[in-house]
Amino acid sequence: FKEINLKKDSTYVIGPAQQYIYGFSSRLISDQGACFIETSSIQQPYIKLELKNKYYSRLSQIPKESNFTKINKEKIFEYYKNRIDKPWKVFNYKFEKYSANKELTNLNGVTVILYLHIFTDAQYVYGYDGYHDLMDWCLKTISLLNSNEYVSRVIVKPHPECTNAHHPGDVIANKYLKSKISRFDKVEWADFHFDVNHINSSGLVVGITHHGSVAEELVFKKIPVIASTCSNWGEEYKFGYWWKNVKDYENLISSKAITELVVTNTQIDELYRYANDLYFSENSKKIFKYDSTWQDMLKIYDGVEDRNEHGR
Repeated sequence: FKEINLKKDSTYVIGPAQQYIYGFSSRLISDQGACFIETSSIQQPYIKLELKNKYYSRLSQIPKESNFTKINKEKIFEYYKNRIDKPWKVFNYKFEKYSANKELTNLNGVTVILYLHIFTDAQYVYGYDGYHDLMDWCLKTISLLNSNEYVSRVIVKPHPECTNAHHPGDVIANKYLKSKISRFDKVEWADFHFDVNHINSSGLVVGITHHGSVAEELVFKKIPVIASTCSNWGEEYKFGYWWKNVKDYENLISSKAITELVVTNTQIDELYRYANDLYFSENSKKIFKYDSTWQDMLKIYDGVEDRNEHGR
């Protein structure tokens, strides 16, 4: 990675979200001698990237050299509170969907909630994790949790933006996954949306995601979370129980160790440090906006009347 120093006689290519199919176009042009300009990093909004690796890997967050005592904890607390209570005001989400929640009740013993991703997203968006794809990760995770004698219940929560209009491949993937989990006695599929405020348990609840931002919300609400280092937080922000290799991950979720997870004060501090660097840094508002690209692509496809995937 290099900072950009534009030269008049050079050719450049800029493409948003390179994990998607139009990343092939950027790679093709790059292979012909053009310099690719990465726009997905908030901390360094515009940097030059050589597309040499087999998989495109998005930049993980880089810790800032900041004095933790100067972090505005009250501001970060209010940010997460608003994000959880009224996500449609923080994210580009639809009010109708995210304002309607159901309570998760009768959670006794050890309950694990598996948060699914959009299956049509790139598996290796933050690098290769050791699994074939997200479906492979899901099936292995569910199987091991169901076999773990210390786990009482497993709830599989689909990604809330899984819609036939915008992600038809996900509808197929979720249908396939549901057919596979029917043989597991501890596993159930959540056919409704719920957020972390609606998780009520007299026992232990553990959240599992691969690289989803729900990890932040879970830790904020003092629910321990397991996730991959192939994520935006990488290995630098230790606010959860991160795994770097498949063996360590599978040992954790298949043993009694999963019942001993708690959110520590250190993890809360790490979450606040992460939020400060990501959402309240100097360049937080300078990220390249590629929503219009999606809008233009969806206009081509006449079957999508609602071209706003999330809401606004």
